[in-house]
Amino acid sequence: MCWSNLVSVAGEWTSFDPDWLECKIMARFHSRRRLLHAVNLGRITVSLSQGWQATKSLVLQLRGQHANSAA
Repeated sequence: MCWSNLVSVAGEWTSFDPDWLECKIMARFHSRRRLLHAVNLGRITVSLSQGWQATKSLVLQLRGQHANSAA
């Protein structure tokens, strides 16, 4: 429902009306095209991309360094 904020450079998350958001989520949940929404190619393809793999590897490496320095 808020995907446009994800692609915005200055996305603002505090300005969403909770009633509007709930209405949009429930409309999608009850949509006859619900199955198409569930089969989101982004969920499938992003995890396979080289960019995501490199990012994930770096995050895990940094988390390990942070855990070691805290101990």
